Amino acid sequence: MTGFGQKDKRQKNSHPPRRPDGAEKLHDEALDYHRQGDLINAERAYREAIKTGYSHPTIFSNLGAICQNSRRSEEAISLYNKSLEVNPNNPDALMNMGWIYKDLGKLDQALTATLKSLELKPNNHIGHMNLGSIYKDLGNLELALICVLKSLELKPNNYTALMNLGWIYKDLGNLDQALAATLQSLKLRPENPNALMNLGGIYKDLGNLDQALAATLQSLKLRPDNPNALMNLGGIYKDLGNLDQARAATLQSLELSPGNRKALKNLEGLYKEGDIPNLRLAALKAINTDPGNLMCSDFIEFLASLGEEFMLAHLSIQTDLH
Repeated sequence: MTGFGQKDKRQKNSHPPRRPDGAEKLHDEALDYHRQGDLINAERAYREAIKTGYSHPTIFSNLGAICQNSRRSEEAISLYNKSLEVNPNNPDALMNMGWIYKDLGKLDQALTATLKSLELKPNNHIGHMNLGSIYKDLGNLELALICVLKSLELKPNNYTALMNLGWIYKDLGNLDQALAATLQSLKLRPENPNALMNLGGIYKDLGNLDQALAATLQSLKLRPDNPNALMNLGGIYKDLGNLDQARAATLQSLELSPGNRKALKNLEGLYKEGDIPNLRLAALKAINTDPGNLMCSDFIEFLASLGEEFMLAHLSIQTDLH
């Protein structure tokens, strides 16, 4: 995510910035706070400058970056749009907005914003990396690979791009290249929980279960509340024949992400051998943790696959909630 920077007085804007008394001083103050990492005071100063009527693209885009960083996605999008009203050719605002749309699952909008950003700033290694992630989510692994390789051509030692490259190679079935890229990423940043989780997945696919377990446990030590890593841990324990630990890890994953279809399917497989009472408890716990699962078609399909008693339980709880 790109944020702050200098005010570019040469910037060509559709609407010239208004400069009420004191506004530029507030803008400079906000930039200083932002550079120092004092986001609370930076946000305060940005907002005070905006209240004066001062309209400069970096104020809106920088405040948008702060909101994006604190997961205020809708407000961030609104601020980026205001920045683009002042200067439609702001590549950083477009790139950041594209990343929010990706996180929200709005992949077409994410693609449009990111491509426009790269038209304006073709050698932005972050933009190419983000574009690769969008194409990966769209299922176009070939284009995803091209974009991430372009990003690494522009900045070879970007550990995030190397991690993404490893994951794309894994999805393409090129496990040796996936392993090499992921290990290179971890050499640059050894305590990256996402890269360690990915490494565990690669080792699992390679059949190296002990190494898969070690990498996944290390990932969870760094980020214990990662439902995907816990789900992967359950799969590794299952392959190792440790079914009790596999169930425990999968249930913990579902507590954090109750509607995860893959984890639910894994749980179904772990309880197939007649342990229906425990599976029923797990399903009901998923409903109670997040009642929104009642409206999730994947979750309803999962319950239906387990038999009539699960659907009756689902209907009973749904009635109680109404």
